[in-house]
Amino acid sequence: MTTYGYFLSSEEFAPGDLLEQARMAEQAGFESLAISDHFHPWNDEQGEASFVWAMIGALSQVTSLPITTLVTCPTVRMHPAVNAQAAATAAVLTGGRFRFGIGTGEALNEHILGDAWPEAAVRMTMLEEAVQVIRKLFAGDRVTHHGDHYTVQNARLYTVPGEPVPLYVSGFGPQAAALAGRIDTSGWPIADLEFRHRLRARAEDRIRAARATGLRNLPLHRTAQNRIWLEIVQIALDLLAWMPMLALTGKAKLWEPRRLRLRLFTTAGQLVTTGRRLILPLARHWPWTGHITAALDRLTHLPDTG
Repeated sequence: MTTYGYFLSSEEFAPGDLLEQARMAEQAGFESLAISDHFHPWNDEQGEASFVWAMIGALSQVTSLPITTLVTCPTVRMHPAVNAQAAATAAVLTGGRFRFGIGTGEALNEHILGDAWPEAAVRMTMLEEAVQVIRKLFAGDRVTHHGDHYTVQNARLYTVPGEPVPLYVSGFGPQAAALAGRIDTSGWPIADLEFRHRLRARAEDRIRAARATGLRNLPLHRTAQNRIWLEIVQIALDLLAWMPMLALTGKAKLWEPRRLRLRLFTTAGQLVTTGRRLILPLARHWPWTGHITAALDRLTHLPDTG
């Protein structure tokens, strides 16, 4: 049965706003929450990056929905034993409704301590070893561990939930997916959700760069041309988010989503700099054709801003 959750973007909203969104999400009928865990946002314009464990503690007091980190990198910025303690406390505060989403991380968000950033293959071995440590600590055992990447000496978690915290492992890429299959028993499709979130953030970064050059003299959101430009960009974002799904179904070649996305950005760029429509050939079988055509047709009723 399909369920619907709400994503709390720590990179885009202040802590108080995230709490209010969580309250509203539960009131609106959403059935779960996910929250990002990064030291840095994806780009400076996003402007926020709150500490996820403080946020989860606060969220536990304002909502009864299950909460998942999407995702925590428990290997570099914080030692696995410290992550285990944080996750166990979060599970206690939420009454067992916390799910620990974990992954190998990215340098952009995690590389702050000055040491070398490990290659992907090394980070995967680090994650696998970290999971071993975390699971032993979740069991309430006294743990001593001397591994390839981590050392734990006589550690024990005293605040633990009644049941071990579920681990949801991100599978971003074939090798990571294989690793997730070995150590993840949740069966939850976290990789797809994280993939979409990363694609969206990266696409927004490119859009902001386009605004910096093409919208210097146009007030964003204040002209009819800009509103339609944003609508076209949103269609391009939808295409970007759908690209991995199209590849899985074998329809990517048929719909040519990458080339269409580039055309849409070109059209949007010309729109905001000249106000004139670029001829955009569209195939009838693209599911977005009607929406794109309708948006572009409305330009014929607008004054030329060139």
